[in-house]
Amino acid sequence: MSPENSTGLVKCPKCSGSGQLTCSACRGSGKLACEKCGGKGRVLLPSVGAGQYADRNAYGGTIREEQCLACSATGFTGNCPTCNGYRVLRCDLCDGTGAAAQNRVANYIKERDSRYTTMGIIIVVAVIGLVALSTIFEDSGNSRVSPRATQPEPPSQPISESPSQPVKAEQVAPPVDQQVKPLDALPKPKPTPPKAEPKPAPKPAVDWKARYDQLYASYSSKFKAPSSGQAVELHLLSGGTIKGVVVSSDNLKIKIGLPSGSFVEFPKEQLARETRVQFFRHNYATFYTYQQIETEKKHR
Repeated sequence: MSPENSTGLVKCPKCSGSGQLTCSACRGSGKLACEKCGGKGRVLLPSVGAGQYADRNAYGGTIREEQCLACSATGFTGNCPTCNGYRVLRCDLCDGTGAAAQNRVANYIKERDSRYTTMGIIIVVAVIGLVALSTIFEDSGNSRVSPRATQPEPPSQPISESPSQPVKAEQVAPPVDQQVKPLDALPKPKPTPPKAEPKPAPKPAVDWKARYDQLYASYSSKFKAPSSGQAVELHLLSGGTIKGVVVSSDNLKIKIGLPSGSFVEFPKEQLARETRVQFFRHNYATFYTYQQIETEKKHR
C-alpha cells in the first residue's frame, strides 16, 4: 500500500501499516501468567524433613521446591483476556486496515508530539529548579561562615612626668588586665561531655531449630480437625469455594456431602492453605509454628 492515495488515506503511523498492535497486557505472549508461582511453574513450600530439593531456611526448618498445582507447572493459567491469546490487537487508529484518514493521522501526530513537548518542558523546569535550589543552599551556607570582626585595642599614651602639665584622665591608658575585651575574645567554657551509657548485655543466642521442633510438637498436640457432620466451607486452590457437610477426612483428602445429596472428594493438593490448616495436622502445626517464630524474632 502506498503512503498516500487518491481517497485521502495515508499509511498508519501507529501500526506502521500492519493494522495490528502488540498486546500490552501480555506483552505479546498471549498467555496469562499464574499468580501463584509468578509464571515460573514451581513454588517453594515449608517442610519439616529434607527432600530432594530441600534447603535450610532462616528458622532452622527446611523448604522444598514443588510443581505449581494452580497452573500444572506450565506457568500460565490460560489465554490473555485482552487479546484472547492472539498476541496482537487491532489498531484503533486505522481500524486494522493499515491506512487512516489524513485528519485522524494529523490529530494523532499532534497529540503525540504534544505529550513529548510537555514532558520535555517538565524536565527542563525540574532541572532549573534543582540548580536554583542548590545555589540558594550554597549561598546560605557561605553566609553563615563569616569571619568575626575584632575590635582594635585603644592605643596607649605615655604618662607625662612633667609636674607643670596636669595629667588628663583620658590620656592614661588602663592597665592591660583592666581593659574591656570584646565578648568574642573571652574564653568560652568547654562543654562537659556526657557520660557514656552502659552497653546492654548481649542476648543469648537462640537455637531456632530446637525452638521450631518444640513449637511444632506443641501445636501438633493442640490440633483438632472438624468432625463428621459439621458444616464447612472449603477454599480451593483455584480460587473457588465449596459448602457442604464433612463426611470423612484423613491426612490426604477430605470428603463432604453437598446440599444436592451427592458426595465429592478433594485431595489435599487441590485445597487452599486456610482449608489445609483447618483439616490437616501437619499444615496446622507448621503454619502456627512459623507465625510464632516470626513474632519472637521481631522482638529480639
